[in-house]
Amino acid sequence: MFFRNSVFLKMKPQITTEKVIIGLLFLAVLLRLPTLGSVLSGDETTTFLMHSGSSWKSLFLSYLGPNQHTLFSVLSNLMMGIFGDSEIAFRLPSVIAGSLAVPLIILVGSRLTGSVAVGWVAGILMVFSAPNIFWSQLGRGYALTICLSLAVVFFALKVEDNLSRWNWKCGLILSGLAMVLTLPSNVYFILGCAVAFVFRLGVITKQNNASFFKEQVKNLVPWVVLF
Repeated sequence: MFFRNSVFLKMKPQITTEKVIIGLLFLAVLLRLPTLGSVLSGDETTTFLMHSGSSWKSLFLSYLGPNQHTLFSVLSNLMMGIFGDSEIAFRLPSVIAGSLAVPLIILVGSRLTGSVAVGWVAGILMVFSAPNIFWSQLGRGYALTICLSLAVVFFALKVEDNLSRWNWKCGLILSGLAMVLTLPSNVYFILGCAVAFVFRLGVITKQNNASFFKEQVKNLVPWVVLF
């Protein structure tokens, strides 16, 4: 009996974070596909009528009001240019962004808590999150905001871990700029993140010498660029 149990344990496939991410991402996409082709309504219609035919220049250089979610309109126009004018193509950026929020929250949750299990639970909650599913099926910039906010935190943590990697700093800058392009009011979230990570920097440097502080000041460069 002991031999059979030991053989079974050896043959039992290991569950890795990568497998969990792939599985939950697939499930997230499936849950966000229903109603994707339904008729546009409400604010979606306003966004479509106002900006579906707008040029990139007009979207990036002018702001016509709260119904302009610039980055969403740029991406949805690109999707409609590739797949044709349809409700599905129009909403596709929201579906992609809402689904990508799942692996991002797994990575962020695991890093912040030091627990892989916590990251997995966060991912499961995001998969079945009613607000996330709703925004993922809506042709607006809210799902992009959810996804990009997690990307900002993810890159900020990576910068904190490894100051010498400029790709993390560039990722932080680009994701922050993308958030503001999606919704200008997202600048308040960026400001809050900057304050939070400066505070974290202060806590870390209290336990280290002055030279370490000089090195950690480089951590602030991406935040300075954003503002």
